[in-house]
Order: sequence, then structure tokens, then C-alpha cells
Amino acid sequence: MFETFRLYFGFTGNAGEKVPQLSAFVLSTLFPQVPLLLYLGYGQRPGTVVFSYEVPLTTVLLLLNLSEISISYKALAKLISRQTASFFRLVQTQDDDDKRLLEEKEQ
Repeated sequence: MFETFRLYFGFTGNAGEKVPQLSAFVLSTLFPQVPLLLYLGYGQRPGTVVFSYEVPLTTVLLLLNLSEISISYKALAKLISRQTASFFRLVQTQDDDDKRLLEEKEQ
């Protein structure tokens, strides 16, 4: 059930270049999923039934999740730097317009 929200945040954050949704995707991948994978793959009590394929599949899924976290973190950092640069360019343009208006007003 939580996976649908995580995937929705990842899709909308990436497609729409929205920082809050993409960061929610990274955090929801990092915190609930990785600890649950670690517990289900390696942390169960010795008395419980563990199938022979459980540990290798959990290892593969954990590696895929960690690569997903690193790629999405890099995408988030790139998105933040691009939006910050865009904001500074916008502020620079407004400052230039304000200076030009002040110079015209003084003349």
C-alpha cells in the first residue's frame, strides 16, 4: 500500500521537477524499505522458517534499492542546483531591471 505513494512521489517529482515530491521519494525509499529489507532478509529469529532463496533475493533487492537511492539522490541534488541557479538568474534580472529604472528616474 505504501509502495503506490512512493512510486507516485517518484514519478511526479521526476517528471514535474518538483523537489518536495522527489525528496519524499528518496526518504520513503531510504527509511521504511531498507530497514524492512534488512530485517526480512537477515534479522529474523533462528527458529523461524527461512526459505533457501530468501537471502539471495533479499540481497539483490537490497542492492537494487541502494542503487535506486543513490541515483535518485543525485537527481535530487542536480534538480536543486538547477532550480537554485534559475532563481538566482531571475533575481539577477529583476535587480538589473530595478537598477535601470532607478537610473532612468534619476535622469
